[in-house]
Amino acid sequence: MTSVIIATSLGKHYAQGASSIRALDGVDLTVRRGEFVSIMGPRGSGKSTLLHILGGLERPTAGSLRVADIDICGLSDNELARFRRRNIGFIFQFFNLIPALTVAENVALPLLLDGARYACLRDRVEPLLEMFSLGDRAGCMPCELLAHEIQRVAIARALVMSPDLILADEPTARLDSRSGGEVLAYLRRVREDRGVTIILVTHDLGAASCADRVVILRDGHIESDAPIRRLSRRL
Repeated sequence: MTSVIIATSLGKHYAQGASSIRALDGVDLTVRRGEFVSIMGPRGSGKSTLLHILGGLERPTAGSLRVADIDICGLSDNELARFRRRNIGFIFQFFNLIPALTVAENVALPLLLDGARYACLRDRVEPLLEMFSLGDRAGCMPCELLAHEIQRVAIARALVMSPDLILADEPTARLDSRSGGEVLAYLRRVREDRGVTIILVTHDLGAASCADRVVILRDGHIESDAPIRRLSRRL
């Protein structure tokens, strides 16, 4: 099966006075197309840093990274921004919707930024709104929605460019257990129906159990990389 992510000896070091902090230190990670991977670890383990590097939001200070068969470390800033927009969907803990835009406009935003013609927006946006039970909320502003509805908008926005990869950073952290379960069910459905690769950062073992395998980070290193059933037996 084709690999969507091939990361080799990834490092991320931050200067702090005369010394440096190693947020990541020699991380090797391969993720296959259509795989659902959870990343767990204590605070400060490097989870979010790894996710940001995989998504091209930060650049590594060491190692190599191929995403969707592209060496993204060699891209210019403009090329990297275009690659992110077209190939990666992001789902954030704090939703990151634009308050002044309607639900439909928020979902359409990546298309508009990519120069899509207005005439094609409806064909791409409306099916996603229906898929996530948001058809009757298309004209609403984010402030009129419940938290789980806002997160469904964020998932729809992440899918509108038909990306190879979805990166989700604690997408259930601000939701109650029932709403969080609904969001996870939508992610599983997306993986099953569209074959999208999903990487989920979470502190919640229940959320992590949706994945095929769990990668555990500690102090910038991968401590464990195993199928979820093996991890569950250990806990």
